[in-house]
Amino acid sequence: MPRTARAFALLILLTIAISAHAADYDLTFAYATDDVFLDGRGERDIPAEGLSIQGARGEYESVQCIVAPRDEDLAGVRVEFSDLKSAQGASLSAAEMSWRQVGYLFCKESTRYKGDGEGWYPDPLLEPAKCDVATGDHQSLWLTVHVPYDQAPGKYTGTVRILADNAPALPVPLTVTVWPITLPTRSSLPTAVAVGLRPEDAPWVGDKAEWFINHEQGPEFRKMHYDFFLKYRISPDFIYLREPRPLDEVRYLLEQGASSVCLLSPPDHNGGPRKEMPSQARIDAVLEALEPQVALARELDAMDRVYVYGIDEIRAETKPVQERWFRAIHERYPDLKTCQTANWLDLDVDCDIFCPLLSVYSAKINKPIREAGRTVWWYICCGPKHPYPNWFIEYPDIEARLIFWMTYQWGAEGFLYYATNNWRNGKGNKPPFPPGPRCEWNPQSWTDVNGDGCIYYPGENGPLATTRMENIRDGLEDYELFKMLDDKSGALQQDLMGASTPTGLGAQFCLQVIDKRDKYSRDSEQLRDARLGLAKALMDFDAPPRLAITAPGEKWLVYGERFTVKGVVDEGSSVTVNDLAATVRGNEFTCATPLEMGENLLTVTATAATGETKRQVFKLIRRDPGFTPPPIKADQTKPGALIDDFTANAGWRLFGPSGDTLDVAWTRVEGREALDVTHDYAARNKKRASVGRNIPTMGRENVGLQFWLWADGSGMPLTVELCEKDWPNWVAYLKLDWTGWKKVTLTWEDFTGGNHEYSRDEKPDWDTIFWLALNPQEQDGSFAIADLRFIVAK
Repeated sequence: MPRTARAFALLILLTIAISAHAADYDLTFAYATDDVFLDGRGERDIPAEGLSIQGARGEYESVQCIVAPRDEDLAGVRVEFSDLKSAQGASLSAAEMSWRQVGYLFCKESTRYKGDGEGWYPDPLLEPAKCDVATGDHQSLWLTVHVPYDQAPGKYTGTVRILADNAPALPVPLTVTVWPITLPTRSSLPTAVAVGLRPEDAPWVGDKAEWFINHEQGPEFRKMHYDFFLKYRISPDFIYLREPRPLDEVRYLLEQGASSVCLLSPPDHNGGPRKEMPSQARIDAVLEALEPQVALARELDAMDRVYVYGIDEIRAETKPVQERWFRAIHERYPDLKTCQTANWLDLDVDCDIFCPLLSVYSAKINKPIREAGRTVWWYICCGPKHPYPNWFIEYPDIEARLIFWMTYQWGAEGFLYYATNNWRNGKGNKPPFPPGPRCEWNPQSWTDVNGDGCIYYPGENGPLATTRMENIRDGLEDYELFKMLDDKSGALQQDLMGASTPTGLGAQFCLQVIDKRDKYSRDSEQLRDARLGLAKALMDFDAPPRLAITAPGEKWLVYGERFTVKGVVDEGSSVTVNDLAATVRGNEFTCATPLEMGENLLTVTATAATGETKRQVFKLIRRDPGFTPPPIKADQTKPGALIDDFTANAGWRLFGPSGDTLDVAWTRVEGREALDVTHDYAARNKKRASVGRNIPTMGRENVGLQFWLWADGSGMPLTVELCEKDWPNWVAYLKLDWTGWKKVTLTWEDFTGGNHEYSRDEKPDWDTIFWLALNPQEQDGSFAIADLRFIVAK
């Protein structure tokens, strides 16, 4: 029986035999992270044991069941659930289960990013009492189970029945495994996701109540939306508020568990003008408007969850305006946080919450900001585009979930998104949302981007979710599991050592799916296996012997031939790393481990004195620096020695995302032998690269570097980077705002922590530096370097 699980074949044949004139159809399934198309792409055979879902208490988890008629259209298709029972006699009520019809939108190709071509893509989750399925269509039914917070852990089994008016019911076994893990009721991750509802929120929002049949603008309409988003662990925020929300709604959001609430956008107050230097009268009006809002947040002990927002994606020319606003806010309300987005890597903004674009977020931004006691979030919008993840309708749904895995893996402390209901009348859409499966609705929102700033739809009875929203919620729930595991690890360190350091244990499960933000798996089964491993590690953590790895911790990229694994363990335990015995002293252990090039799996096994064992598996990625350094000449090792006269390549190499984002030549530039470099940032799709070479051991007599630098006056930022063999780096910053040759002197004090995940805070050991790199930043420009040498103290 094609496309139908073998385990159900006999049952289905018997059922059809009883109803001789009934329509015949096949059933398949898919994970919630799979995109299932009307032609059947993305579906899977149902396993012999039926459908299965695993989750924590308080979690929502979904699976798709696909109905495909054979020779006759199906009428009145629907789903019926029964209570599920555990072996211990506990019950999971059918009232906690629901189904929705997956709808499809026709997406035209966008000019702003490359998709998989135009066609019908799954997105809206429709809520009919029943639906019809035409022959030739593969209709996905979205099945969701909510695990109550008080549900007893265990394995619950039962059946779900697929019904149709003109076909026999097909029962499918359903198993729900409830973990002994309870999610927090409020998201641990601030989610400033903008839900504009009122005409006064922003000029482009309009009255969203007009999109909903039988709904009027007012508190109940807005609270309907607040409840809808909070059910998805998303804070229904709005960053462009021209007028404050009503106080009772701010109270409602904070008391119902919103993780972030914007109180106002001061530059937008009363319609702006946003980018002009504010008068004192405008500032006073904003400060007065904020007074009752701040008083309420203080009353509710929620100042850690409220903020004001600045000028969207700030630029250098608007920075003074922004600083004036934020300075005035802090003078009046020193405990009120300020938040700012920016898609520049190197723009220093004086705010409490700095929020760069996901694709440009880096240690170069977050290290100095966090050292100053501030917070770093990140955001997406109409960018970035592939290979980075996003929420466009044509992009695989799994990306919506993985964004929050990345958020945990890279340590972003919050997530921001600028709009969720950017429906436009000019696109030809009118309420109510049309029926499925092929919904006549133009999904283009901002310009011709499909689904940007639009992640739900106006249904006849209220908001309609999307497959993207479901995966967003799943990602936020996964985030809680990562955090809970690392919290346990930190608590164990505190118990055994009196102090804790980040272990990165949760992020190690991210590594099973994600290598880089632009390199990750879209395999649903791979994600499922990583999530199951994460849950098992969380459930087994407190079993003896207790074990926590303190290194590698958050550092998973390494360049050396060996790595020392460190950790803590219950006293009296023995520890091995792969086949090597670790040195254990009290509660601490260390083990120097050889590494192969590429991925290395390190299995850390602890054995208690009583015989119990505990294992944790870590992945380290040893990367090849990509070059073979030429031999060092004897005269290059002397204090003050000439390192490079640029009469030849002398080991300089080019690095970058595409390998050709710089034009380089060893030639004469205005009378000097030099390395001539051109950075055509815009023409090469905004990619950065660097040129570098090995340098001899610096020694203690040398106090810095000196070289001649030719600049074109463009003002392009340039970093000079020094690296050790295992790749921690230190950076000095230059701005090429002169024209012609200039002698540049950099002492070791000019170098600070660099811009990679593996940067170090402490000063380097100059005897271990072996690599120099020059990195142009996000701007076109040209430079040349000549006569590179050490300098010595006088």
